Amino acid sequence: MNLSKRQYNFIRIGVEMLVILAATAIVVLLVQRSHYLSTVHVYDEGWTVIQDNRIHRNVQLSQYEFAHILNKGDTLLLQNILPRDIEERSSLSLLVYLSTVDVYVENTKIYSYGHDIKDRGKMVGSGYHFIHLPEHAGGKRLTIVVTSCEDAAFSSIPAVTIMESQSLLSAFAREHAMVLFISIFLTSLGCILLMAAAFGAVMQN
Repeated sequence: MNLSKRQYNFIRIGVEMLVILAATAIVVLLVQRSHYLSTVHVYDEGWTVIQDNRIHRNVQLSQYEFAHILNKGDTLLLQNILPRDIEERSSLSLLVYLSTVDVYVENTKIYSYGHDIKDRGKMVGSGYHFIHLPEHAGGKRLTIVVTSCEDAAFSSIPAVTIMESQSLLSAFAREHAMVLFISIFLTSLGCILLMAAAFGAVMQN
């Protein structure tokens, strides 16, 4: 398609504005990311993983190689000691797919998800679980029980993170801000091109 001078100028100005906004946003995101990393503890090492009645000790969770993809009814048990220096009001962030989740500190259940959904015969969803830890939890044993509700549910567990409860939502937003920004950038660029094409069609008529 041959662009008119007006179309070309419209697209050029729009793209230049997007580039300026993108550069500014990237700087802001990098600053926010640095702040996020300073407030979040990546809880990745020293795990005990029990799968198929086999015990694997001192595991780096993000690097753990599953014996097989978890299918319906398979259970994964994760244990670790909570860091002693965590804040009194702290929360865990855990990403799990298509599974029920039960979390214990020592022998006390502090969180449960998915059992009621499973009992109703509905599909248990995937997503992040934000689990508030009880006071004085530092130094105590944490146990996470994940039971798959679908075949080929998942084959890895991303690293668990610990952060202050009061900054939970803002930290999560900062962590995923880049994905949101890229989506907005591409959508805006598409709108500019669409408007330029529509403008050209009107002018031709």
